[in-house]
Amino acid sequence: FISDMGFGGGLFYQINLANNWFAFASIYFSGARNTDEYEIWDYEKQQYNVPGKINRLFVFPIMIGIQKYVFDDLLNDDMKPFINLGIGPSLILKAPYENYENSPFTSYKYTKLYTRLSGFVGTGINVGSGHTSLISVNIRYYYIPFGGEGIESVKNSPISNFGGIFISLSLRAKF
Repeated sequence: FISDMGFGGGLFYQINLANNWFAFASIYFSGARNTDEYEIWDYEKQQYNVPGKINRLFVFPIMIGIQKYVFDDLLNDDMKPFINLGIGPSLILKAPYENYENSPFTSYKYTKLYTRLSGFVGTGINVGSGHTSLISVNIRYYYIPFGGEGIESVKNSPISNFGGIFISLSLRAKF
């Protein structure tokens, strides 16, 4: 998936509840950053650096939810629009950036974990044969509030909402 905070990936599992209703569980992961972060080459250190960056941030939304196919009587199995919503915890990881630019792995022992209740609403469409495999395009609005002052990724620019519009492309196989 892609959002204004970056790229990510994940896994999901879906089961049929009734005719056009499904339940699912998913976990996604993504880096989180301010939209104005950019790398510049530091000739002195011979490496890329992000000016003012103080923390590396990562988000892991863990959701359970429901999905309903809509307009099922108007379209065939090769194109199925749906709506969905989900709720669950989001894990937010914060690892220091300063003094660890050479190797991000050395900063992970100083990682702090935060958990926040979050949710989403979305819509999308499944394309492909409804009997074997599918490609799904999904647009979701995630609400992942951090609260308080937020967390700084870049100095003096805290992030207080890790959500927003996420566009995902899912490839799946039905068994």
